[in-house]
Amino acid sequence: MNRGAALLLVCLLCFAQGAEARRLDRGLGGTPTVIAPKGSWTFGGSAGFESASCNDYDFLVVSGINFTTLSFAINPQFCIMFADNMGLGCKFGASRSLADIRGAEMAVKDISLSVKDYYTISQKYSVAPFFRYYLPLGSSGRFAAVADARLLAGYSEGKRSDGHIPGEVRGVFARRLHFSAGVDTGLIAFLTRHLAVGVSVGLLSFNYSREVQTRNLVYEGVNSFSSGNFMVDLFSLSFGIHCYL
Repeated sequence: MNRGAALLLVCLLCFAQGAEARRLDRGLGGTPTVIAPKGSWTFGGSAGFESASCNDYDFLVVSGINFTTLSFAINPQFCIMFADNMGLGCKFGASRSLADIRGAEMAVKDISLSVKDYYTISQKYSVAPFFRYYLPLGSSGRFAAVADARLLAGYSEGKRSDGHIPGEVRGVFARRLHFSAGVDTGLIAFLTRHLAVGVSVGLLSFNYSREVQTRNLVYEGVNSFSSGNFMVDLFSLSFGIHCYL
């Protein structure tokens, strides 16, 4: 009986040693790959421009389209690494857009609609401090996943006019404040030692905005909005170029 128990104990010890020898080495105890070393700086951003115009253009049931649109945006950012693969930085945003619809008509059977002398212009500004963390993908130091935890404050204003009538003021002037907090995630790939391209998308966000409108220089209206989501926001997908110093 005692010999059987001793034999069983020896078998268990041999099995435990074999399992220990076959243990998967995940590399968690090794030296991590450094994507952005402590003390380095990162500069980057994105920019966009769009312009379109139509003169007496017909599209489906809409005829006599005459309009001009113009928009541009610039979003620079910088980040300083206070530790390997971890940094603090700030993003800035500025954009401006305008649309001038001189005329358009739509007719469907006995229903007809027309737009004339509609004009709108707006500009937006924002600042967003953030904390950034790089997660290396592989040991080459060329690819990494990026996560940003950010706070954002923005201001925008705009006006629109829906027609010109002699002696009458018709239009809306609006001012808007926007605050948000969230997490963005993405991927980055180094083209050279100091130049990389990246893509990011919103993952988690909490938003609050308040807008005050003044109509016809007399009437005032207020609108507030708040939201929160935990999902991949494809509308926030952005591409950029980053320089590492």
